Amino acid sequence: MSRPFLLIVTRHYPPEVSGGARRPFLIAHGLRDRGYRVVVASPFAPDDEPDWIRTPHPAALRGFNAASKKGEAQEAQWKSKLRRMVRWPDNEIAWAGHAVRAVLASKLRPDWILTTSPPESAHAAGERLKRALGARWMLEMRDSWIEEPLRAELALSGLRQSLERGIARRWLETADARVAVSEALSGEMKRLGPGAASPLSVIGHFAEPAPVPAHFEGPGPHFLHAGSLSQSHFGRRLGDLLAAFSTLLAKMPAARLHLVGRLTPVERAELAVSPIAGYVTYHGEVSYAQSRALQAGADGLILYQKGIDALPGKLGEYLECTAPILTIGEGSWKSRLEGLPHWELVDADEALRAPRRTPANALTDTLDMYEAVLGN
Repeated sequence: MSRPFLLIVTRHYPPEVSGGARRPFLIAHGLRDRGYRVVVASPFAPDDEPDWIRTPHPAALRGFNAASKKGEAQEAQWKSKLRRMVRWPDNEIAWAGHAVRAVLASKLRPDWILTTSPPESAHAAGERLKRALGARWMLEMRDSWIEEPLRAELALSGLRQSLERGIARRWLETADARVAVSEALSGEMKRLGPGAASPLSVIGHFAEPAPVPAHFEGPGPHFLHAGSLSQSHFGRRLGDLLAAFSTLLAKMPAARLHLVGRLTPVERAELAVSPIAGYVTYHGEVSYAQSRALQAGADGLILYQKGIDALPGKLGEYLECTAPILTIGEGSWKSRLEGLPHWELVDADEALRAPRRTPANALTDTLDMYEAVLGN
């Protein structure tokens, strides 16, 4: 029996370094290795991407780092805020339209279309392409949309939440398959789309095996947080992370904190005046390979979430390493770590005495689950 032809429509894809970019990349390349034809429609792609449809986006025209630098310019800040207020469900809806036109111009006829959010606008492309091409549509949510929104304009407006709830319901009840990255998100999808009859699968965060570990200078131990803070969720405050690490320093004065990922200008200024700045190394934005190597070489990996139910996406990468998981932040998300050994960051001295973990090696099982969805 021939395998179905899959089209992945995604706003984020390498060479971007976010987890939202890596997930569709691993799905595409993993399924290709299993004999599937997979075409990716995205603004960016690696030079050696074998089957790619370019979906125009301003960030791609300026270079993919432009999107990460726009917040540093005052003009870009107010323009971005205005777009978020007037575009629905988010400011990527224009890109979704470009994606639809690019796919239709390609004349391809996929059997399945996968759209993954955030941004939620990706699903607008999925709905339109399903209708235009007669393909089946798999709608995947990596983060909460309505109940624990990442977008400040959605969190602050009950009217907007109500309107986007209607959009979510229509899309979820139209999709032929739904995928959530956690049981918590699966519950939200059920509540947002109560009339949905399509299969709902939970396929958690995952990553490929860890690379050769990086070497850190100095005695350590070296503790690492990968990913952005307030830019990923407004509840993640650098000050709370620094305060917890300061408490740990009282017990482990040789400890060092490594921050891998983008900090905002305000966060960088906060770090510069912190009394423990000398114990912190800010690596900034690095390549995905560098980030994974630093994770593999760390003595402890910091998982930071605050006030929400969802697990951070970096957990998938951390689970491919052997270092202990160290947590910071309140919320029910910690209950979802049940069965996984973890410690509070301030108790890292205890964590270092525990046996090292065995890497999860989750990629094979994850691809099996996507194959099962495509086979329905």
